[in-house]
Amino acid sequence: MKTTLELPDPLMREVKILAAQSNRKLKDVVAELITRGLQKAPPAAEPPLDLTQCLGKWPHYQSLDDVVAYVRELRKDRDED
Repeated sequence: MKTTLELPDPLMREVKILAAQSNRKLKDVVAELITRGLQKAPPAAEPPLDLTQCLGKWPHYQSLDDVVAYVRELRKDRDED
């Protein structure tokens, strides 16, 4: 099947170089790369972070960002000493 794709110039250069280095037709290299990309398993979704596990010791913090800010303040104070 024929199709037209608009690809970024740097990407197309890489594909052309790969085709030339492997002495293959450009269409064959593109087909192989697309096939390989489709065969990869999608990344597993990470379960949502349970803040009760992280913030159990510090229930007064509303979010993980609050804890990070607190730790940064501790480090800043430590580094100033």
